Amino acid sequence: MTVLVIPNYFDRDGVTSKILTEAKALAGLDVRLIIVVPRNPLAKADITARLQALGLRYIFAMTHFRTLYFFFPFSLIKLGRIIRKEQVDLLHVHARKALVLGVVLNWLHKIPLVFTIHGTSRRELPLAFKSFWFRSVARVMAVSEECAAFFQARVRYPAQRLLIGRNGIDFSHFRDSVRERNGYLNLLYVSRLDRDKRLAVEAVMDATAGIFPRRPQIRLRILGHGRQYGKIKKKARAINSAAGRDIVAVEGWADDLAGPIANADVIMGVGRCVLEAIACGRPVLVVGNEKIGGLVTKENFPSLQKANFSGRGAALPICSENLMPELEKVSSGVVFDKRIRALAFAGHDAAKLARQIKEIYLELTEG
Repeated sequence: MTVLVIPNYFDRDGVTSKILTEAKALAGLDVRLIIVVPRNPLAKADITARLQALGLRYIFAMTHFRTLYFFFPFSLIKLGRIIRKEQVDLLHVHARKALVLGVVLNWLHKIPLVFTIHGTSRRELPLAFKSFWFRSVARVMAVSEECAAFFQARVRYPAQRLLIGRNGIDFSHFRDSVRERNGYLNLLYVSRLDRDKRLAVEAVMDATAGIFPRRPQIRLRILGHGRQYGKIKKKARAINSAAGRDIVAVEGWADDLAGPIANADVIMGVGRCVLEAIACGRPVLVVGNEKIGGLVTKENFPSLQKANFSGRGAALPICSENLMPELEKVSSGVVFDKRIRALAFAGHDAAKLARQIKEIYLELTEG
């Protein structure tokens, strides 16, 4: 079976990680994915090295959200040729602008179309004629119950064709490990450093600086990149200058988080990095740009999972004053509960989820 995967952004984000993880797992099940890499005029990373390392087939096309509509006919012709040449059985589309391209390809080539919705922002769905475009979509996969509810509230679509397709984690890569102590409390915060994440990253930095006088062993390492990177790095220098020592380090992006997570005591972030921290056996605080989900426990795991570990639905709005008590708790020492890892494995193991995805693909192509 050959599946053409069409995103309209493929750089450094959760969509990229999800596609790569699923592709790796599906390859072992004889599902061949051809990934369309959008030509991005402002790319922050060359993703081809990761694709090559995984042995994945990929092609370049003008499907990036900044250029797709300008070059729509060219992308349509190029992908049509690929569909015929590679005998593609199914289309899997991520994000709203690529959906229009996928629908037209579905009409022209009469092959099933699957769509994945990753979040709850207005960027996830077409701005107009939502129900019309989704008439051609055979299945919609939402990464969480929150995403599914968001979709149902905005699109007329058969409920039985809307499925939950959670983020998969390669537990063989993110292994439980023991960290050697060095006398510090090492916090790791992972996030894009763009405007829509600015509130959270500043709250993390200010909260760290706020408890430093009482917890001088605390250190914060920030991994991420984006348009706010320079401003965040400048703020870190100001905090370090005021403290008289380096307590905040902004280090840019890391393609593989397994090492940084294994070297940290506590992880902060949202989405996939929460699950990757759990897979490594690390305590993790859900810190979103809207709400603070708090320390992940066996009890709150199901409710956090329903919002894709975004923190949405939690009681505490994001700000340094609300985050400081959470950091005080973890600075006193937190023992990771291995039952949390078992819950994460049950719901997010990439190998298990890949089998479910293959079943969906087979149902659509053989039904």
